[in-house]
Amino acid sequence: MSVQCTANSLRALAALPAPSPSRRLARNECLMPCRPSRTGALVRAADSSPPAAPASSSGAADDKAVIPDDEFTLAKVSFGVIGLGIGGSLLSYGFGAYFNLLPGSEWSALMLTYGFPLTIIGMALKYAELKPVPCITYSDAFALREKCATPILKQVRSDVTRYRYGDEQHLDEALKRIFQYGLGGGIPRRSAPILQKIQEVKISFSLFLGVVFSTD
Repeated sequence: MSVQCTANSLRALAALPAPSPSRRLARNECLMPCRPSRTGALVRAADSSPPAAPASSSGAADDKAVIPDDEFTLAKVSFGVIGLGIGGSLLSYGFGAYFNLLPGSEWSALMLTYGFPLTIIGMALKYAELKPVPCITYSDAFALREKCATPILKQVRSDVTRYRYGDEQHLDEALKRIFQYGLGGGIPRRSAPILQKIQEVKISFSLFLGVVFSTD
């Protein structure tokens, strides 16, 4: 009796239709996300049409707090403004005292003597000065500055966030080597990009310095 039941069971199983390939594929698709394997993650990433945005994208960086760059250094002060202010004040008061419009006529010659060259120097510095660019530092990048910032990164940040005199633009020497101004295969100097700002951001536990240029 048991042999006959077993034979009947085998014949019933043989009569069942074979599972279709699409059914097997559907089962594999359901099981793949459940496997905690790195291969499954790579396959799912490859199957997606647009690549997933990294966790530290620009949109995520915009939501982070920005640390203001309020560190005071003498290099962040315009010597042209100082020269014009002091020299102009000495010239104005010296002329007023010389014509007895203001008290201190005995000091008028001294004020005119020093006021005139200081005003000229201030005007020259103001004409030749290159203003610093803003530095945007996010809170997570600021925490890594002292530990991860390299000497080159510190030098670039210091050079572009202070007043410079006599330079046409920030990072002028580096841009000259990159774009080969006036040489074969290079670009005209008037077409050179202009530095607008720098950004300190954290990407994958590392500190990066981003530079933003603009072209006319």
